[in-house]
Amino acid sequence: MPRDDSKPAPGRGVSVVYVRPGTSVTHFTHRLVLQRPDVAVLLMDRYEGRSKFHDRKVVLDHGAAALWYVFPGAWYDVGRFHDRNGNWTGWYTNLCRPVVVTDAGWEITDLFLDLWQPADGGPATWLDRDEYEAARNAGLIDVTLHGTIERVCSEIDARVVRAQWPPAETIPLDLASARRLADGMR
Repeated sequence: MPRDDSKPAPGRGVSVVYVRPGTSVTHFTHRLVLQRPDVAVLLMDRYEGRSKFHDRKVVLDHGAAALWYVFPGAWYDVGRFHDRNGNWTGWYTNLCRPVVVTDAGWEITDLFLDLWQPADGGPATWLDRDEYEAARNAGLIDVTLHGTIERVCSEIDARVVRAQWPPAETIPLDLASARRLADGMR
């Protein structure tokens, strides 16, 4: 996370470089709506990709907003996803290396596995195991990193069972969109 003297103020744009090893680098600008020592929350105003589905239900809609919870030193970030009408669809945990913050922005390196928890209370499901195995077979995930990923998955699974996941409070999309959040607000 940024040093106190370099952290952007809520409401400001944050340049995010999203790296998918061996496949792509994507650049985003998200709005910082909350910055605390334990979590930063970024608002993606409009998702420009193709709509994503799981079990024929919308996960993230083209044109929809999402909130991204980024935790210092964590091997994941967590998205609060919506459809294009602003209805909450569920939680999306993205396994990634701990976020690197530089003067140019934030870099997130994806680790392929994602956990989907639908808003309707359906079961939590790990996604993209095939992509993860392909990355391992291609040498993009070494033995040490694989061990870390397996440990993090087990820890998340245990917290899901105890209803302690995701690890942050909910921030309603309308509050984030109105930029009415201030540092330290719960």
